[in-house]
Amino acid sequence: QGKKLNSGENGVVNRKKLNREMITALQQDVEKLRKKLRLEENIHRAMERAFNRPLGALPRLPPLLPPMTLQLLAEVAVLEEEIVRLEEHIVHFRQELYQEAALTSSKTNIRMPFA
Repeated sequence: QGKKLNSGENGVVNRKKLNREMITALQQDVEKLRKKLRLEENIHRAMERAFNRPLGALPRLPPLLPPMTLQLLAEVAVLEEEIVRLEEHIVHFRQELYQEAALTSSKTNIRMPFA
């Protein structure tokens, strides 16, 4: 009977040890996931700052972003600036075209006052 009691105690001890190991493993997994979440949140904030910056301001990008992402964001910033510059040219050309049309129209009206 002593052996049965001893093996029963071993089973309880083994289960407790297994439970502790499982709990430790789960705690480690939770900690890894928390670290990963913090990293993802930092990346998310960095991306928001990069895309919500005022035009003309260079994006402040933290080095924790992957190199390809940093490169793409820098290219996006350059393209945004180029788009703004081209839009300004369009506005300028439209103003010139409007002024030219107004001037041409007024010259036509001066030449033919009784038309």
